[in-house]
Amino acid sequence: MTEELDPLQADAITQVLGGRDVEVSERDFRRPRRFSPQVREGLKRRIDAVLPKTEAGITAILGSVHTLQLDHVRETSAEGLFDEMEAPLAALAFEMGGDPAWLIWDSLAAVTCVEQVLGCPTENPKARPLSMVEGKILEQLLTPIAQDLARSLDKEITNPRATQSPEGLGSWRDGKRLDAHRLEISLGFLGPGSPSTLRLYVPGVKPSAGQMFEETDDLPGHLNNVVVDVSAQLIGCEVSLDQLLSLEKGDVIPIESRVGDPALLTVEGLILAKAAMGQHRGQLAVRIVQLENQVEELP
Repeated sequence: MTEELDPLQADAITQVLGGRDVEVSERDFRRPRRFSPQVREGLKRRIDAVLPKTEAGITAILGSVHTLQLDHVRETSAEGLFDEMEAPLAALAFEMGGDPAWLIWDSLAAVTCVEQVLGCPTENPKARPLSMVEGKILEQLLTPIAQDLARSLDKEITNPRATQSPEGLGSWRDGKRLDAHRLEISLGFLGPGSPSTLRLYVPGVKPSAGQMFEETDDLPGHLNNVVVDVSAQLIGCEVSLDQLLSLEKGDVIPIESRVGDPALLTVEGLILAKAAMGQHRGQLAVRIVQLENQVEELP
């Protein structure tokens, strides 16, 4: 939802809910919510605690005192995250636990800081591609920041590399877990030139058991009759293109699935549980083996 409700829409919702007073808040469903508010506050405190050390490291490189301020910590999806980004970027791509992670900076701020490190600041710097030497300096600036923030979350980074193109960032699909979920950490940077923003996108952050999801009451009554599609994805089969094109009504395609074989139970295209194929009262059925704590999109 990107628009506010007008009074008539709000009244209509209130009538559906039986006339009860309700508070309608905006919700962007592109941003997943796995963490409770208490967990998010805990993450903020851990990140805040490491910022003085990070500031000291930046000061040592730039030769002057500059500050970092935590703007927000929230959950987001890496799907389409870089679609609107254009070169030249000022970014650090790296891995955390085998999954892609990124630190994105304002290009103009990066140019200003790199020029200061080299001792040749321009009067009116502009966003521009960095030379090979300048790119190495950018990597030296961003890598300690990514390391400090990752360690505040009990994570380590590997293979850091500066990049100036969206292609150099890669995709969340390049990771081991094939999970688009990311924790977005936004920092305000009061450095050379005008204020800028650093955004870190971290994969694989998991609170302790029992803190994974936001605590909710029982399902509201007006949602009881909402219908969702539940599907079981079985092992597929391979057919040649000519066989596929020659299929006609009534043809049979054999599959390799047997009773007891694993299946994925999905709801609206999202993986909900692991299941096993079987029979129940003479009908084909699946038995739930394990519920997934992290609801994921099908690859």
